[in-house]
Amino acid sequence: MSGKLDYILKTLSYPMRQKTLRVLETRDKISNRQKELMVSLLVTGIAAVLVISNIASYLGNVIPPAIFGHTVKRLSLFELIVLVVATIGGTYCYLKYKELGEENQRFEKLRQNLKDAVGKQFCNCNIKCKCIDDYARAMEEEGIDLIL
Repeated sequence: MSGKLDYILKTLSYPMRQKTLRVLETRDKISNRQKELMVSLLVTGIAAVLVISNIASYLGNVIPPAIFGHTVKRLSLFELIVLVVATIGGTYCYLKYKELGEENQRFEKLRQNLKDAVGKQFCNCNIKCKCIDDYARAMEEEGIDLIL
């Protein structure tokens, strides 16, 4: 968080501060999940390329050899490991993708709730202030749009 946002958070009412912190926390979780997903997609992609490049040897163990016209060969240890990594990696990517979708939905709900709450018991100032403007600018700097 930027120093400007830290200062503004101190002036906010408790509910607004908590909502803001939840939005920022959820945004950070989404960013971390995206990084995890990218790494797992890279590993799974490499394994999938290796599987596809040796597809005949895998299918030869599943489909009767008469169709391929060659004898069945046993999978090497490396091929077996690659196949297992591709399968587990694909499942892991799918689950991470679902989690990322759920986090995105949660983030949008929190962001919408925060947008709706702006202006209602916003800050602890007793005088007319520019807290809302400063808050909107600071959140925009954090990458969270509350204006639209």
